[in-house]
Amino acid sequence: MHKAIIRVIIGMPTYAVPTWLVRKYPDVLAITLRGQNQ
Repeated sequence: MHKAIIRVIIGMPTYAVPTWLVRKYPDVLAITLRGQNQ
């Protein structure tokens, strides 16, 4: 058996929406139960 070299980049999921995306598509923001954008 040959040894395998495995390289991994792990991305932690966050709710960090890019500013440019929010400005272009404001509907991407989450809305709270009170109707406020997050």
